Amino acid sequence: MVNPSAGKGHAATLFAEVLAECQRRDLDVTPLGEDSVEDNERALLAALASGADRIVVVGGDGLVNLVVQHVAQTNVALGIIPAGTGNDFARALGIRNSASRGVAQLVDTALGDPVRLDLLRSPHGWAASVITQGFSVTTNRVANRLPWPPDGRRYVLATALALPALRSASIELQLDDATIEVESTILAIGNTRYFGSGTAICPDADPTDGLLDVVSIGPLSRRELVTFYDSVPDRSFLENPKVQVHRAQSVQISGGSTDLWADGEPLGPTPATVSCIAGALQAAVGDLG
Repeated sequence: MVNPSAGKGHAATLFAEVLAECQRRDLDVTPLGEDSVEDNERALLAALASGADRIVVVGGDGLVNLVVQHVAQTNVALGIIPAGTGNDFARALGIRNSASRGVAQLVDTALGDPVRLDLLRSPHGWAASVITQGFSVTTNRVANRLPWPPDGRRYVLATALALPALRSASIELQLDDATIEVESTILAIGNTRYFGSGTAICPDADPTDGLLDVVSIGPLSRRELVTFYDSVPDRSFLENPKVQVHRAQSVQISGGSTDLWADGEPLGPTPATVSCIAGALQAAVGDLG
């Protein structure tokens, strides 16, 4: 399954190569690749109804998110060949970008034995990677409107363009049986580590532990935000007193901006409860370590 526009056309080119490799292996494959999300979803539902036992996504986090809505808590396995802008879920599963691997290796990984992974569930749908609120949503909106660049640098540019909208908000979080109030610039609820094309906002998130990681970044100036992102790769941001990290099986979010996004896509409004559903997804992985 492909989103033909993902990666500014790279996904469509890679998709043709993947199909050729599958044909060389004499696999029973049905290609799905429509121009709109609605048409792709209809094609996906038809494939599932006809008995498909694995959906291989050639694309990014948005297409993964679409497929997850329909294969969660089923025996249909997900395979991923990363070809989008962010590829955060693939990155968390140890699946390297197509630029560093041959097509045969990518197909081998996508068709590997699946493992059971957790998913995030909300009243508005499932999420594979991270559900977020606040400035990260503003950045995502800007990034989705940018025609360039086609890779993860788009999020860097979007962050710079969104800086005038930087502000914090008061949020109430009910973490299992405990309730806390935070003043938050960015709220991230992670099943896996990454959002925004490789930013490890939830660096200890593990999609096999049955828990979600909740990271709240307190009020930041524009200069502090830049410093914050610079401190993410070496994990030193976790020592910042404005950063709170919690772990729970579920979290109820009230207050703040009303919009939640998941896997780089609009999810729905708050208040909302997000829960970690253990083993809800079967997926082929790379190196989970």
